[in-house]
Amino acid sequence: PLEVFAVSLKLLLLDTKPAEARTLPLQRPAAVFQNLDEPALRQLARAVRAHAERDAANARVWEAMERLCAHELEASAPQPAEPRIHPSIQSGIDALLAGKSLAELDELGALAREQTRGGSGGVAAVDTDYWESVLRQLELTRAQLFMADVYSRLQQRRSALCAASDGADAGETSRTVAG
Repeated sequence: PLEVFAVSLKLLLLDTKPAEARTLPLQRPAAVFQNLDEPALRQLARAVRAHAERDAANARVWEAMERLCAHELEASAPQPAEPRIHPSIQSGIDALLAGKSLAELDELGALAREQTRGGSGGVAAVDTDYWESVLRQLELTRAQLFMADVYSRLQQRRSALCAASDGADAGETSRTVAG
């Protein structure tokens, strides 16, 4: 599935021809991680890193994929008896991040990074553990949202190229028939 996703990124290239768009596979990024055990996730992480090294044009895509892969690896590891963060605090963090755009997540990320460095001017005590948890979840949420946006752009680009191909085919048919 990773190779299929990598090929589908060709849809974003400006020189992709409309006829080629029909033959390029379209892979949902989340499908890359489905049903993988820890060894397979480790192998996937190496493959994602290799793509990142070869494909500088899509560096942000591969960064997001690396973050998602790291999360899947963390989730597949045996869980400690005590969770890192209390479930009620986690649900608060989830609520804080829910429905945010990429820009809003970036703003919140700047605030979280400032808070993990001790807040603004040391006026009030800062719970750095909380803000580090916010930052970890924010990075994951941002990667998920970014990849959903990438997939949406892939779908839109494919539709546009196929429509252009249909228009070109119709124009050739009418020129041939009229001809």
